[in-house]
Amino acid sequence: MSKSVRYLCSVSTSLQNSKALITQGFGFAIRDYVKRYQLFIVRLSSKKEYSRRKASNVNPLVLLDLFNTIQHYFYEFHFLEELCKNQKVLYETDGIELLSWLYKRSLDRDDYGELLRTFFYESLRPFCKIVGRWIFKGERFDPSNEVFGSWFG
Repeated sequence: MSKSVRYLCSVSTSLQNSKALITQGFGFAIRDYVKRYQLFIVRLSSKKEYSRRKASNVNPLVLLDLFNTIQHYFYEFHFLEELCKNQKVLYETDGIELLSWLYKRSLDRDDYGELLRTFFYESLRPFCKIVGRWIFKGERFDPSNEVFGSWFG
C-alpha cells in the first residue's frame, strides 16, 4: 500500500509540473486524494479515535476492523496505479482527450465511477478557466495548446 502511495505521489508531482493545465489539474486531484487518505489514516490511528471507541464500549480498533475500514482504498489505489501506468492516457493525449476519457469512464457504473468523476471535475477546472478567459476577456491563454489546438488546429 505504501508503495502505491509513493508511486501516486511521484506521478502526481510529475503531472503537476506539466505545462498542460488540464494534466496539472489531474495531478492535483491525485495529490488531494492521497492527502485525504493520509489524513484518514492519521485520524484512525489517533489517540482520540481510540478513546472514542473505548468510551462507547466498542473494542479498540483491531486488525480486521482496520482492514474493513480501509479496504476500499486498497482497490482504489490499485486502480489509480494501473491508470497512471497507462502512459497513453496521461502523457500522450492532449487535455481534451484526457477530459473525454475521464468523463466516459466516470459514467461507468463500476466501483470507480465516483472516484473518476471527482478527478474529472478537478481536471475540468483549468479547462473552464481557459474557455472562460477566452469568452469573457477575448484572450486565448492556452500555454500548451491543449484546448485551442484541438479546436483550431
